[in-house]
Amino acid sequence: MDPFLEYRQAYDELQNDPEARELRERIRGLQELLVKGEEKYQKRMAKAEAEIVAAVLEQGKSATLHNVEAQYHKGRESTSWKGVAGEMNAPEDVIARFTKIGEATVLVRAL
Repeated sequence: MDPFLEYRQAYDELQNDPEARELRERIRGLQELLVKGEEKYQKRMAKAEAEIVAAVLEQGKSATLHNVEAQYHKGRESTSWKGVAGEMNAPEDVIARFTKIGEATVLVRAL
């Protein structure tokens, strides 16, 4: 069978399965209750986190206190060696020899 068709049919069956639909609705309701129950804590944590981030950025190093860790990571530095090679008038074949291309990836989803 065509794997695209098989994926589509299985996806449609899952979406229309009464048992799965009921479970999704129950989970959605529980998630809403959880969000409401956690809201006051999330606000406090967000405020404290903003203060921690500001302090760690200012000191420029990680910190741990009361079993809360704030990891500092300096900004990524990168050099466009292709740009440098272009400025130095390096031939395209030399640039190509030192150019790496990452592996392709595929995302499958129902539309």
